[in-house]
Amino acid sequence: MQFIFGGKAHPNDGAGKELIKHIAAVCARPEFKRKMVFLENYDISLARVLVQGIDVWLNNPLRLHEASGTSG
Repeated sequence: MQFIFGGKAHPNDGAGKELIKHIAAVCARPEFKRKMVFLENYDISLARVLVQGIDVWLNNPLRLHEASGTSG
């Protein structure tokens, strides 16, 4: 199983930014190499490529805090 993370926090969402930093740090640890990946610069173009090969897509934005344009 492989987990792929991609996303952006709303500019005013400090907790979201911290969560993304934490996820990226965990993904960078050697024991998670090839098991967890964090994709930087996530946008609608990258989302279009990803959804074609995804088995489960979790999208859980909070209303008015969507940042990537793929939510809501």
